[in-house]
Amino acid sequence: MAFGAAPDGTLFLSVSDGLFRALPGADSVWSRIATTENENFPIKLYAASRNVLFGVTRKCNAVFRWDEGRAWRALKTPASDSFWVEGHRRRCFFMRDVWGRGESDVFVATDEGPLLHFDGDAWRFEPPLPFPAAADPPRAQRQLWSVGGDDAQVIAGGSAIFRKREGEWSLVGRPDELPPDCGVQAAAAWRGDVVVAGGPQPCLARFANGRWTSLMPRAVGVRDNLYSGRAQSDGSMLFWSTFGEFVEVRGDSVSVYLLPELRGTRGAVASGPFLYFAGDIGDTATVVRITRSLSAGHVP
Repeated sequence: MAFGAAPDGTLFLSVSDGLFRALPGADSVWSRIATTENENFPIKLYAASRNVLFGVTRKCNAVFRWDEGRAWRALKTPASDSFWVEGHRRRCFFMRDVWGRGESDVFVATDEGPLLHFDGDAWRFEPPLPFPAAADPPRAQRQLWSVGGDDAQVIAGGSAIFRKREGEWSLVGRPDELPPDCGVQAAAAWRGDVVVAGGPQPCLARFANGRWTSLMPRAVGVRDNLYSGRAQSDGSMLFWSTFGEFVEVRGDSVSVYLLPELRGTRGAVASGPFLYFAGDIGDTATVVRITRSLSAGHVP
């Protein structure tokens, strides 16, 4: 399951057999917009608008797109037919994250390190990222798990953190504020501020005004890997673990929302006065809405 929102507040939810949408002002009315098959349902979404949706799935080498009135379909990218052999194993690209700045500027992070970029005309591999020399050859040390950004920069995270500004990629490195066993699995940015999160030991750090600050001391109650996150249209950033732990970052402020009944967490959205959290309660895909005036902490 995956969950996300378009800039206008339209909500999108994927489950194993379909994609669903709820329009602004009608968040309890969900309509099916496409049918998906088991390996083709998205695990990460990027909604460019209420009418255009990109997603990555568990299928090898695959990036998908939905447009109003059209089916959920695989796209042709430079990774589409990429396979190679390592030892006795046949390998491919697994797409880990997708993010963009509109339907003609979309990035996809792959587990093998290269980023894909769609410029409105074609998909291309981004130039090779400047992984530290020590990361070659250990494959686990040159992986990507996340991509995010804002109007001025793109942030990619994994075994290292990278930033693209004015068309050039640079290595941000691993700040001391992140523990050694923190793999960066989520990256978000808003007007120059950058926040990254990950695990397996939960980690959360902010880069602002030229320095890194660990935010974990303020994320009281978070015990699990913060495996994903997104910047929101109102300037906040939301991160989440698999087990109903949600963290909202707004500048120096950190709020934690705990929903232990919500397992298999797949996303969070801030829209107007509400926060939306998506996951499973039992075997049922569920979206929970709370008002932002509700105090952070355990959510009843």
